[in-house]
Amino acid sequence: MSATLLLGGYTGDAGAGLGIEAVAQTPDAGLADLGTAVVVDSPSYLVRHPRLPVVYAACEVAGEMWAFAVAENGEADSDPRAAVRLSPLGGPWPAGALVCHVAVDPDGRWLVSSSYGDGIVCLFTLDERGEVVARFEGAAAIDHAAVAAGVPPRQSRAHAALVLPDGRIASTDLGHDLLRVWSVDPSENGFALRLDQELALPTGSGPRLLDLHPSGHIYIITEYSIEIAIVAPIAGSTMYALSGMLPVLPAGEAPAAGDCGAHISIDADSARVHASVRGRNSLHSFGISADGGALHPLAEISSGGDWPRHHLQHDGRLHVANQFSNTVTTFTIGEDGLPGAQIGELASGAPSCVIAL
Repeated sequence: MSATLLLGGYTGDAGAGLGIEAVAQTPDAGLADLGTAVVVDSPSYLVRHPRLPVVYAACEVAGEMWAFAVAENGEADSDPRAAVRLSPLGGPWPAGALVCHVAVDPDGRWLVSSSYGDGIVCLFTLDERGEVVARFEGAAAIDHAAVAAGVPPRQSRAHAALVLPDGRIASTDLGHDLLRVWSVDPSENGFALRLDQELALPTGSGPRLLDLHPSGHIYIITEYSIEIAIVAPIAGSTMYALSGMLPVLPAGEAPAAGDCGAHISIDADSARVHASVRGRNSLHSFGISADGGALHPLAEISSGGDWPRHHLQHDGRLHVANQFSNTVTTFTIGEDGLPGAQIGELASGAPSCVIAL
């Protein structure tokens, strides 16, 4: 049985994409093109509503958040390129300069976006149809390292967020080397953000993407130092602490000029972590200890393209969006849970995100 996926990417001057593309994961190969689901400006990150047929797009260049209703064409079997259509659900909402990530509440009540250009973290309230109805802007980050050194602050660069088990939000600030923890509170117009903690990570590390292990540990890939930061919940508290920094490259190998950390994900078994490195164009897999508090290296393979921006493990395959080579490469997942042979390559304009529909 095939599965439908959506690709986000860059358009216009930023890349060769057209908008959000629909593709099918085939049983015996990689991906098959199903055509452009909607034309929109640089939808660099996508997420699906947990219950409703609605997809949200962080349109990076325009600095906007869009909601799209999903419709499947009844004639998909005879015309597969018309299999999926997306139509706007309401209009665009301002999200901040270079908005690069969006995450959705598992209960479908709100979205949280992160903007690389100006550091803004926004919370968007959703109605019963999944449409955005209100916007709240979180408090600006403080560059604690600059304050301590008595130097001017660096540019705040919010990059990603995830929902914690207690319903709060953890977000990264790549520019200020922070993990920020927020509560989501009811407000007069919907929901609002309240800052609970700012956890300083090593100065200059550049925390980028993050994922949550069932143990409660947060794994963060850093863009500049190319490490995985392991952040642990403090027992008997609502606070978090940094418990370790693990180099992504083998044997502590120093990054080459131009290398930078990209994406990180935990597999379906919660037993392995996959991380990608741009420049080096590699995928790295790590095993996870039983308590979630430690990682150990398992394997490294090529991403199969240039500038692996994002990857998705889905139904026994790992799909990698290689932005600069305009390709999505597909790998098998072996019985050991590790990416194996490359079995497909799909041409796609400047892909930066792959999600399951």
